[in-house]
Amino acid sequence: MRRILLFVLSAGVLLFAETHIPAGNISGVWTADGSPYYIEGE
Repeated sequence: MRRILLFVLSAGVLLFAETHIPAGNISGVWTADGSPYYIEGE
């Protein structure tokens, strides 16, 4: 039972992964692993 619950929770995290980017200066390399990217501000 624990394995099934752990699997379901892990799959949910992977399906809804996202990266929030705060407003301000942005730099670095963005990859598909962190997508989708939500940019807050302008």
